[in-house]
Amino acid sequence: MNILLNRLLAVINEKESSSIEYYIAYSFLQNLFKISQFTIGETARLCNVSKSTISKFVREIGFDDYMDFKLSAMAAREGVVYGWGENIIDYLGKFGIDKYVDILKADMELMKTSIDMAGIEQLVNDLICYEKVAAFGIVHSQTAALDLQFKLAFHKKIIYTNLSDISQEDYILNADEHTLIIIFSNSGKYITEYQLKEGYPRKDIFNLTKGKIVLITSNRKLAEDSRVDLCIGFDYSSNVQNHPYYFQFITDLIAVKYKQKMEELT
Repeated sequence: MNILLNRLLAVINEKESSSIEYYIAYSFLQNLFKISQFTIGETARLCNVSKSTISKFVREIGFDDYMDFKLSAMAAREGVVYGWGENIIDYLGKFGIDKYVDILKADMELMKTSIDMAGIEQLVNDLICYEKVAAFGIVHSQTAALDLQFKLAFHKKIIYTNLSDISQEDYILNADEHTLIIIFSNSGKYITEYQLKEGYPRKDIFNLTKGKIVLITSNRKLAEDSRVDLCIGFDYSSNVQNHPYYFQFITDLIAVKYKQKMEELT
């Protein structure tokens, strides 16, 4: 998924709809495949703001300058890769709904035996012990972080999350040893590389953070990675990337186990 698209969506989800930031982001999204051809003056006219406001906005969402922003817009124009979404859409297009549902059923059956329940139990204990907790992911995996935040809030456990990759990175980098950070990443690449940036540069923040890192992933090899303190793995029955459904089930498990544990303690 293109980094510009991700950051613009983060803006419209986090800013007030009456704010200038929301309006600029919305205008950019409406013209996502055109703005790479615009000068800064044309972009300013599109949004009915000054060129300096556009310059300030692109810096606020993590780009060095307007040219850096345009390069990301060009990448968006060339094609947005949605990962699991294209995988599922391709499968549905080739084999139809019935076969896809069969695959999904098989995956959910496998979940019963492949999910690391010991890891879930350990995570629940950590949720009780740590006051500062955050959950993050990229694109579809971020919905799992939001889902977990919502479910735990019902049980009076408040955790932090943020749609912005910049805010996520800043939080992880500055986390202290009293912070628990839960990462949802099907491939595990959230730990190792910047998935939204061109060229997928290496990510070093997990070498620097003091927080405890819990990774929920299908890449079980990362259990041996020194940057990961706890790896909760799961498996697929096919090559169809059904992890959004897996993650929803896993967040349910975490919330239920947390509720049960708290009831035992009280």
